[in-house]
Amino acid sequence: MNDPILSEIRQIRDAFSEHHHGDISAMLADLHDSQTRSGRKTVSLPPRVCSSTAPPSLSQPAARQPYEPDLLFDEIVESAAPKQAS
Repeated sequence: MNDPILSEIRQIRDAFSEHHHGDISAMLADLHDSQTRSGRKTVSLPPRVCSSTAPPSLSQPAARQPYEPDLLFDEIVESAAPKQAS
């Protein structure tokens, strides 16, 4: 698929990168300077604090019963054992 808009954007991006020799720091500094020179108002928002939006049942682990391997083993053996006739 040959989209002329995407082709133009990629061409501009490649030229910008080539002008700065692929140096990301130089590209960011140039963009920041351009933004400052533009005179447009910029908005800087404070970082958002991450808070859990999940319901308490999902955000907190469920209380677990203590693991009793011997009891569990005994239950398995009893359920598997053949029943004796009375």
